[in-house]
Amino acid sequence: MIKTIGWGPETIMALNTCPFCRAALSSLAPTCPACGRAATGPEALALVKRRLRRRAIRRLVRMLVIASICGIAAAIATRHARDAVASPGTVAAPSAPASPSPPPRMGGAPRPVPTATPAAPTADTAAAVPAPAPHAAATVAGVAGPAAADSTAEPASDIYIPAYGPTQPAAGPGSSWSITSFVLSCSFGTGDTQYWLFEPETPRAHPLPVVVFLHGWSAMEPQAYMAWIEHIVKRGNIVIYPRYQASLTSPPQTFTATTIAALAAAFTELQRPDAHVLPDLAHVTCVGHSFGGLLAANLAALSATDGLPPLRAVMAVEPGGGRNRVYQDYAKIPAGTLLLCVAGEDDHIAGVDLATRIMREATAVAATDRDYILMRSDRHGDPALVANHFAPAARGGCGCWFGLWKWFDALQSAADTNQDRDAALGNTARQRFMGTWSDGQAVVEPLITASP
Repeated sequence: MIKTIGWGPETIMALNTCPFCRAALSSLAPTCPACGRAATGPEALALVKRRLRRRAIRRLVRMLVIASICGIAAAIATRHARDAVASPGTVAAPSAPASPSPPPRMGGAPRPVPTATPAAPTADTAAAVPAPAPHAAATVAGVAGPAAADSTAEPASDIYIPAYGPTQPAAGPGSSWSITSFVLSCSFGTGDTQYWLFEPETPRAHPLPVVVFLHGWSAMEPQAYMAWIEHIVKRGNIVIYPRYQASLTSPPQTFTATTIAALAAAFTELQRPDAHVLPDLAHVTCVGHSFGGLLAANLAALSATDGLPPLRAVMAVEPGGGRNRVYQDYAKIPAGTLLLCVAGEDDHIAGVDLATRIMREATAVAATDRDYILMRSDRHGDPALVANHFAPAARGGCGCWFGLWKWFDALQSAADTNQDRDAALGNTARQRFMGTWSDGQAVVEPLITASP
């Protein structure tokens, strides 16, 4: 047995045996009567510490061995319990063919889901599909028995199969329709005036519209938005992606100016002979997310004085600047500009304040040319559609195909060709429609108003 006592400035170990010769010590004595060595000196203390350390290590090893044995035993017990589920008398459900992976949720990654229920036979094929007998026999491990009489068998209708979102439409705003299969990209400039150009690999003979895509805070490279950017380009547009901030330490007060400088350089580059797809400077639109949504509204307010081509349409998605109130006078957004401000029901980063402010201050824009859209979450299916701050970075899904992508496609089409206006503005059924889940239930519609 070992105990610690205080003795002067040092700690002395009181022992029942000598640390050197292990002879019994009848009392606390500074010297061992057997070997004559100091039983309480620094040398004895160091020896005792080494022994205690070795003892602790051995104890730790024993604990690890015991834990490993317990883990193996638990795994074996779990396997036996799993095997016991398929005991005699229980009918195992036949495996169904794998269904295609559902689209990812809004602001989230895709998750595998159980397979969908097969469609009911049509009138043409119903005769070829025999109905099951009331007391059809079921075979388990080669043993036949009446399935209907088995009290442990569950009817197929009780199996829960979660719904998944709809597929991307083939035509119209937000659809998979495209003029090219590949997108060309290149970067120009450095620092906070750097920008990317995205162009269709197969350009048309006539000039193509230009879309200014403004990212959120810290998304200084376009990877987070590539799904949306590629969708826009494949529909026959040129996309300019200004960096506007060299690093996270760049002052937000400079972001509007650096965005304008990068765009001026980009438009000059696009007009360089035989270097790019020819831009149509009479058809320029803008979409921005988060801080980019704030900048999109700023550009619209400065469009008469910044020397850039005018913006025919602007969509600010979940605009926000935090404590950086670098706003412009939104009353200067010109009449005739088509304006959408989109907020998310579960956006706890930007919220709805700036989106409603832009709408209320853009007094020159007619009520018929603007809408405030509040996206709503829908957790009916799997994966759920969550209207959070990262919804614009989702790689598809009905939250994009029938929401953000559809609204911007339609807004641009309404501004450039006066088509699809009812899918972008006016609180119409087509604008509100968000698709349907695989079980036929409609996805929750957004709330839309011209005067939030």
